[in-house]
Amino acid sequence: MGHAAGVGPPAGGLPASEQPQIITLTNASQKGGVGKTTVALNLAFALAQRGWRTLIVDTDPQGALGLSLTPRVSAARGLVDCLLDGAAPLEVVIQTRVSQLAILPLGKLSIDRLVAYEEAVQDGRLYEVLTQLEGRYDLAILDTAAGFGATTVGALCAASYLITPVQAEPVALRSLPQLLDWIGWLRERGAPVELLGVVISMLQEEDPHSRRVAEELWERFPRELILEPPVPRDPAFLHATAAGVPVGLLSRTPPEVARVFDQLALSVEARVRLQAEGGEDGPLPFVD
Repeated sequence: MGHAAGVGPPAGGLPASEQPQIITLTNASQKGGVGKTTVALNLAFALAQRGWRTLIVDTDPQGALGLSLTPRVSAARGLVDCLLDGAAPLEVVIQTRVSQLAILPLGKLSIDRLVAYEEAVQDGRLYEVLTQLEGRYDLAILDTAAGFGATTVGALCAASYLITPVQAEPVALRSLPQLLDWIGWLRERGAPVELLGVVISMLQEEDPHSRRVAEELWERFPRELILEPPVPRDPAFLHATAAGVPVGLLSRTPPEVARVFDQLALSVEARVRLQAEGGEDGPLPFVD
């Protein structure tokens, strides 16, 4: 398989002792249109609702996360300013009204700075940004562009884990081996990233072709590599994007599909071994 010249972990990747202590999940897919940003945003929201200090980072040069939210996010300074202009990450992080959820938006990326931005993500400066956020967040979810261009590979090299949404349709299923090939290639060159799991997205239970793709994924891959439950195709996601909010904030009584991400958050929490402060599970404080 051919790979783009110059694409790979910076200097063979960082030793484990130098990896940012914040748990970093890169959300990536070989194919576009699979609900990748939807998964990243709603999973981040669900994890924050469970009490984890969560940061969602938009690395996509098109700013897909900002386009899914309010114009303020698209217009704000962000990762571009950190990587190219030396802005401190905490100066540009946007705190949401969910106390445990914050956003590091892309920032304004002009065409003449695109190459410099791609090089910065790829050459290790993304590590530095994440390192500066240690102690502030328990985990970061990096949303990426579709495919495996320089920024997506850079985000993978900065991560401990990969989550990949696979749309429940035949073309998406056929592209999955390419993703696994990429991960193996990166790991051979020193990147620490490992596949946390596949999220079956846009499942249409009533469509036999969609259902068959999900069944084939369950048959071909070990159950521990499938993050349950699958995400259905649901009009609530379109309504949430139009409103610029996670689906869990679409109304005072969240739509039923929001529970899917509550369950996915539990799966992710167990697999990355998130632990409450103090390292032990147990009752949470109720009255001071």
